[in-house]
Amino acid sequence: MTTTNKKALKSARKVIVTNSYHEEQIAETYHNGFITVDHSWRIIKWNKAAALITGQSAGTVMGKNLWKEMGKMFPERFHKFFQKLFLELEILNIEKYWGIQGKWYDVITYFDKDTLSVSFKSKLAPLHPLKPERKLKILNDLYKYVTEVTNDCLWEWDLKSHLLFWIDGGHKRVFGYPIENVLLPQHFWESRIHPDDKKRVLDSIPTNNKKNQGSTWESYYRFRKANGDYAHVHDSAHIIYENGKPSRMIGATQDISSWKLSELHLEESERKLSLIARQTVNAVIITDDQEKIIWVNDAFTNITEFTLADVIGRETGSFLLGNENNPLTLKYLRKRIKHDQPFNCDIVNYTKSGRRYWMQFQGQALLNQHGSIEHYFAMGQHCY
Repeated sequence: MTTTNKKALKSARKVIVTNSYHEEQIAETYHNGFITVDHSWRIIKWNKAAALITGQSAGTVMGKNLWKEMGKMFPERFHKFFQKLFLELEILNIEKYWGIQGKWYDVITYFDKDTLSVSFKSKLAPLHPLKPERKLKILNDLYKYVTEVTNDCLWEWDLKSHLLFWIDGGHKRVFGYPIENVLLPQHFWESRIHPDDKKRVLDSIPTNNKKNQGSTWESYYRFRKANGDYAHVHDSAHIIYENGKPSRMIGATQDISSWKLSELHLEESERKLSLIARQTVNAVIITDDQEKIIWVNDAFTNITEFTLADVIGRETGSFLLGNENNPLTLKYLRKRIKHDQPFNCDIVNYTKSGRRYWMQFQGQALLNQHGSIEHYFAMGQHCY
């Protein structure tokens, strides 16, 4: 992920987490009926406009089951419609005819914290800003933006109920699971963590029975895709606290398989290179991208009398290139190195004790997976 994308994701997550508002106060400021129910259909919000429209005050309906206690007030098709919303977690903006009122209503539904909220307004009523709709649009646009910028799979995790909510189809697109915008039991995710990674990952998860566990969580592990293959992933999240204890996490999963495989290939190449360098009778020098020595092999010490401790952090030209070298040879070397090109030439060197000798040097720049110089590698053969 690029630095720009990381900043975008961090900023977006912050907005997601802090994009809260005082629903009770706002809900009383406009003429839209506004009600909220939990998964048991228990009424937990009922504003003044809802009371005026239905003729039922908040005091008489709060805590009651919407359908058992008040089913006669709503058409049967309303029950089926809202039941479908909870089962499929749909978010809609529609028109519905309410027979008992004799009017058409604009109905907007959205989900927040495992609850279903409904805003409704008569088509004949004056137009007022729909705060829940605006909040929903902001969040939906934000989720869409984060997904497009980072290609992350967004999720929300209730640490008390052990339920996960996979948002906006990222897991379907990246990992192949035909699941989006639904609640999942935590064990569904756990069962797909690689066995060798599972204990480490699960032990790192914030628990609801401990306080002060930091503001963020992250983990690297292997996750089984729908086709059975494992992907290397990076999970990171913001922890939300209630009464000082972790309550929820909002985060994102990123597939880093390509980066991880490149890293593994690079490590394997370096291992092989190190093995060859240690066993060869030729002098081997490896420098960083600033041409400062970071490693030499034993053969280098045998030929030059300089140990690794003597040369680490030094530039090769500061002690290896003798004054007797042809200026054209030195110009050739500098030009080839400057343009990241391989070189091959004979040069005059001096050992630590001052003994003069000739060496045939070959070298080249070593690039990382992004095409940038990471090291310089040179091998020298003692000629005469």
